[in-house]
Amino acid sequence: MNSTEETINPYPDQVLELLGQSYKLDEEHFISLLTRLIGETEHLQNKPPQFIPEEDRAGRHALASLLPHSKEQGGPLEVQHIHFDEEKKRGNIIVKYPRSLEPKHPKSPDSVSFIGSHMDVVLADPQNWDPKHPPFQLTREGDLFYGRGTTDCLGHVALITDLFVQLAKKKPQLAIDVFAVFISDEEEGSAQVGIERLCPPPPPPSTSSTTPSPVPTSTPEKNYLEPLKNGCVFWVDVADKTPTVGTGGCCQWELIATGKMFHSGFPHKSINAIELLSDAILSIQADFYSTFPFHPLQTTYNFDCSSSFKPTIISSPDGSVNQIPGLCTAKGDLRLLPFYSIHDAMKCIETSVARLNNERFASLTAKKQHGPDAGYEIEGFEKGASLKLRWLMPPIQGVACDLDSMGLRALKQAIVEVCGKVEQMSLTGSLPLIADLKEAGFDVQTIGFGVEDVYHADNEYLRLQDFKEGFKILLRVIDIINRVQVNEKKTK
Repeated sequence: MNSTEETINPYPDQVLELLGQSYKLDEEHFISLLTRLIGETEHLQNKPPQFIPEEDRAGRHALASLLPHSKEQGGPLEVQHIHFDEEKKRGNIIVKYPRSLEPKHPKSPDSVSFIGSHMDVVLADPQNWDPKHPPFQLTREGDLFYGRGTTDCLGHVALITDLFVQLAKKKPQLAIDVFAVFISDEEEGSAQVGIERLCPPPPPPSTSSTTPSPVPTSTPEKNYLEPLKNGCVFWVDVADKTPTVGTGGCCQWELIATGKMFHSGFPHKSINAIELLSDAILSIQADFYSTFPFHPLQTTYNFDCSSSFKPTIISSPDGSVNQIPGLCTAKGDLRLLPFYSIHDAMKCIETSVARLNNERFASLTAKKQHGPDAGYEIEGFEKGASLKLRWLMPPIQGVACDLDSMGLRALKQAIVEVCGKVEQMSLTGSLPLIADLKEAGFDVQTIGFGVEDVYHADNEYLRLQDFKEGFKILLRVIDIINRVQVNEKKTK
C-alpha cells in the first residue's frame, strides 16, 4: 500500500480549536448516546423479509440530543426528519449548522457534509458472540466498546451527533454550511426508503424532442441533498481512518451449461455439462482479461488487485457417480476497476457467450482437454449443447474519487495533523450509494473510524481512541475548508 507519511506532533489531549474555541469529543455524551443506540439494534437488523429494521428507534435518540438545539427551540440547527415509508418508522435525518458569514469565493466549496452514517445494522446471532459481549447491548473492556453497530455504523451516528451538539452550543461564525445526513436501509437498499430517495436519479430523457409524450410525466421527486452539491461531501462509513479513493464496479451473473446426460461408461454418447461449463468459463475469462487488463491508474489509486471475472458457486442436479451430468450452473461476479465501463464489461461477457454458442463450442472441443472421446457436439443430438447467461442484479459502476479535490486534500491534511500519517487505499469491493452520488455530480470522499476487521463480524467493536481522533479529523476538515472562504486571498 502506498502511503503519504509526515512526522509531526498530533494535537495534544484530544483538543482542537475552531475559531479560537476548544473542542474534543464529549466522552460522556458519546458513550451515553451509543449505549442507547446499541440497545435498539435487535430491532435495527436488516435482512428482509425476516428482519425489517425500524431506524426511527435509533433516530429518536440522535434527535433527543439534536432537537434541543434546533431553531424551533431557539438554537442554530436546522433538523429534518424525512420518511418515505408508509408506517413512518424508517426515517432519515438531515442536520444543518448554517453559516453566519458570507463566503468570499463563490467557486470554492460552500459546505462540508458528513453523510452515509446509517441507522440499520446487519444480523447478529447471539449464540455466535462471546457471552461477555452480547450483540444488542453495549459492553466495555478498556478502550474497546462491543456491540452490533459499534463500528458499522452507529458509532459514527453518535460521533457526528456529538459534533453538531458542540457546534450548536459554541456557535462558531462560519462562512460555510455544515450538514449531517443519517440514512436508513444502507445494508439492504431494497426498500427504497434511504438515500436513493433523498437524492433521486434524474428522470430519463425524452425519446423524442419533437413529439410530446401521450402520458403525462410525473412530478420529479424532491432532491433533499441538492444544497450539498456545491460543497465537499464525506461518506462516513469506512474504517481505520483511511480514505478510500477508489472502488470497483460490480455485477453478479449466472451461467447455465446444458449438455446431454448419459451413462459414464459411454462418454462418446454424452456431453458433460460440468466440463462444458468449466471450459466456457476459461474461454470467457481469456476474453475478459485481454479486454480489461492492468490499468496504469491502478498504481496511482493504490488498488491492490485488478479487475476479475470468476465463479463463486457451482451446482449440478443430484445424480449418481456413474452418470455424466447434462446440466451444470455456475454463479459468480464481475469486479471491475472504475477506469473501465461496467456496461462494456457486461457486453464483453455477453459477446463471449454468444460466440461459443454460435460456433457450437468447436474451439473448446478442438483443445481435447478431456480425452479423445469427449466433446460438445454428438451425432443425432439435434438440440445440441448450449450456454445461457443471466445477470442477477443491476450493474454498479466503480468510483474513482477526484484526487485533486479540495475535500480529499483537506481530509488528508487533517488525518496527518491528528494521526501523524495518512494512507489512502482503493479496493474492488463496491460502494453503490457513493457511485450514485458521484454520478449525480457530488464531490464525494470517504472516511470512517471503525475497525475494518470487525465489519459485519461477530463480536464487533470500536476503539474509543479512534473516535476521539475521528472527532478531531472532522472538525479540522471543517476548519480547513472554512478558512478558504473567510480568507480574502483564495487558497490554491
